[in-house]
Amino acid sequence: MLSPWQQALAGGFLCGIRTGAGLWLASRYRGARAEPGLLGSRSARAAATTVLAGELFVDKLPIPDRTRLPSLAARMAGGALVGGVTCEKHAAGFAALGSGGALLGAWAGNRFRRRFGRSRAAPVAGVLEDLALFGGMAALVQSRLPGRIPRVNRLTARGDR
Repeated sequence: MLSPWQQALAGGFLCGIRTGAGLWLASRYRGARAEPGLLGSRSARAAATTVLAGELFVDKLPIPDRTRLPSLAARMAGGALVGGVTCEKHAAGFAALGSGGALLGAWAGNRFRRRFGRSRAAPVAGVLEDLALFGGMAALVQSRLPGRIPRVNRLTARGDR
């Protein structure tokens, strides 16, 4: 299980890869609470999923570099959102962590894409980047959900073998 600061940094890193990941993660974090509020509502989660799906499509088109100012600012804002939602008690500090993670993710994603961007493997690199993104988002959401343990542990915890 990741600590809250690790979750904020990792969530921010994923926002650096895809801007829409921040809204998606924040809506899932809030949706897991007893009182999810507007950000965790069903319609907000559906909108966040739509934004992320649209971004996955648009990312395959020739677009400006993710480390240029408008794109980088949006990624850092998404990272700040994830960080602030991760620990609301210390939202400003965790938002800064998430924003820093987004900066690192944008840089790492840019380096990865530049390495494969001029070769025939460019489409494969985009798919690998998406797979890493979804794997990371699934791991973060699973680590945030209380009471979610693997089936094997439930059986062993009750003494069933």
